[in-house]
Amino acid sequence: MPTLIQLNTPFFFVFMLFALAMLTAFLFYRKSYPPIGVLRRVVLVVLRGLWMGALFFLLLSPVLKLHYSEQRPREVAVFVDHSGSMGLHNRFEKRADSLKQAGAVLEKLLSSAGVRQHWFSFSQSVRPRVGKDTLFSGLTNFTAVTRKVLEGGYDDLFIISDGIRTAGEIPVFSTVPAYAVGVGSTKIFPDIFIRRVSHDPEIIQNDTAHVRIVVGHKAIASRDVVVKMYRGNRLLRQEKRTLAADGGDVALEFAYVAAKPGFNEFRIEIQGAEEEQNLQNNRFSFTQWVRKSRLRIGLMAATPAYDFKFIHQAVAADKYLKPEIYIPHFKLSSSLPWDSLDAAFLIGLPAGLTTGAFGSRLDKWLAGSRVGRIFYLTDQSDVQKISRLPGVDWQIERQGGIGEGQITPQNPLPPLMSPFTQPEKNQAFWEKSAPVLSQFRIRAQNMAATLNGDAGNVFLTLSEYKGTPFLLLNGYGLWRTAFDIQSSDPFMQTGYQRFIQGLAHRAAAKNRQKSLSLHADKHVYFSGESVILDAFVYDSRQKRVDNATVEVSAESEGQSYNFNLTPIADGRYRAAFPVVNAGRYRFKALARRGETVLGEDKLTIRVQVPDAEFTHTRQDTAFLKKWAKNSGGAYLTLQELNQGKKIPGLSPVPVKHKIEIDLKNSLTLLIILLSLITLEWLLRKRFNLI
Repeated sequence: MPTLIQLNTPFFFVFMLFALAMLTAFLFYRKSYPPIGVLRRVVLVVLRGLWMGALFFLLLSPVLKLHYSEQRPREVAVFVDHSGSMGLHNRFEKRADSLKQAGAVLEKLLSSAGVRQHWFSFSQSVRPRVGKDTLFSGLTNFTAVTRKVLEGGYDDLFIISDGIRTAGEIPVFSTVPAYAVGVGSTKIFPDIFIRRVSHDPEIIQNDTAHVRIVVGHKAIASRDVVVKMYRGNRLLRQEKRTLAADGGDVALEFAYVAAKPGFNEFRIEIQGAEEEQNLQNNRFSFTQWVRKSRLRIGLMAATPAYDFKFIHQAVAADKYLKPEIYIPHFKLSSSLPWDSLDAAFLIGLPAGLTTGAFGSRLDKWLAGSRVGRIFYLTDQSDVQKISRLPGVDWQIERQGGIGEGQITPQNPLPPLMSPFTQPEKNQAFWEKSAPVLSQFRIRAQNMAATLNGDAGNVFLTLSEYKGTPFLLLNGYGLWRTAFDIQSSDPFMQTGYQRFIQGLAHRAAAKNRQKSLSLHADKHVYFSGESVILDAFVYDSRQKRVDNATVEVSAESEGQSYNFNLTPIADGRYRAAFPVVNAGRYRFKALARRGETVLGEDKLTIRVQVPDAEFTHTRQDTAFLKKWAKNSGGAYLTLQELNQGKKIPGLSPVPVKHKIEIDLKNSLTLLIILLSLITLEWLLRKRFNLI
């Protein structure tokens, strides 16, 4: 039943309206011929007054508002921490047991309250909790929790965690009341630990690499410790340091030469003390990918103009890229064969003004080379030669003059247009980017960005022929912002450099003559991260295949997994594979169409355990209390949870509904109005008034 009924017209006005209608009907029937009795006259007056009043009332566009009230169960979300620190197990505590106990008590409490429960596990990401997971790994990212809370629209939030934050930014505390159940010891036990290890995930063979190590301690008297570094089982470096009694950190650095290409496994160890709380943080393992050599990136231009200088500066700033200059009659030009390159920028080339031996050599190289290339169009570019290259599907038209165009990336942002890892930084970068110059209008199917938001005027596009990447950049003058020595915006300079470097790395991809090419977004991961696997499938003519099935098997430490990649577009397939345990993961992909096998490829990555989860093993009660207080919830110890203290009421949530009915469009009211008019007409006919 409605708890409240309202009209958008005041009741007194409606009353006066019907009173006027009744008075009008009375005056109409005050005299009649032939005369009729009083009862008949009253009936006719009432009928006419009702339909006249209803008609006048409908002219006011009346709206009827009905208010209802009901109750629904509360929506309660529970987030259970399953990061690496929750698996802490030593002689002082077994954190997993406390976690299990807290979860059982809370589940019983919520079930008895009759709420709708939503259970999640979280570490670096949030996932639905399936069963009683006992595998603890990865870093702890509370930002992912707050994001999930905002998406879910929950009434209350419970968090079972030690509060240790090792990934993500400081979370914006939600407005949903949060009840934080603290798990883990709050006492300070003696501990020596590796606080931080800084290293490059990828280096060049025979370069000198540096590893920076920070050793911390607490509740430990002054003593000497030995820090050792191993490659595999071989001791590379060791150094003795003195820990001060005041608890200050000790920093040191080891230098070594990366001699062996491929994956190199390293381990940092410090000697422990008998009274230590936790020995897990006395060891840290990491893996480096050693590249055989820098990628050689050719820079080909007719003259060393500003566009050439800008691209040269960006390529030279990347320690994994080595620029090689090829300019006619330029004394700094490289003597290396062009086919020794991994990729090349053709800046304003192939231009008609490049004649003679250089031009002939360039034409021959373009026709037969398998080197990936980036065509950087200027007003001197010879588009006819570009259009005749095999495999390109670009339609290039020369415009009347040189015009400016604002760079507009596709949404979602393609990898080629993502110089930074944070999406918000990429968005800000392209919004601040200056317009580029263009004399050409380009149409292409695979576009990463356009000029002025025009789908028929491409800024950046990618094509491939027999596994060789071709990129076309329709816009020059990037240096006007990024190469300006007076510029005081390092954010824009860094963004432009990374953008050019990303094009060079993409063009240098060596996936030639493969029917299936499998890639990961990096070589080394932390446990708890997801490996982004991409596969490209080609037929016998090296054209992309869209309707294939890509099956992947993964093996690690005696365990195997099988899954399929999801088709994206243009012969590309993708999946995210979460890695949990540390070790080597070997992926094998097989592409088939029906019963026909198209090709296969293999890939190996390394997963290492992050050290930060075991550096601060004491429960961070201050963080949990702050979150609870700012959100209107409460912090609970495990004992308080067992005793039912500080628990919210969890009563049903009152829900109010409001229904609005537009009476002028009401079929029911129309039928009533027509019925009154018809009844009056029938009675008038019976009473011989018509």
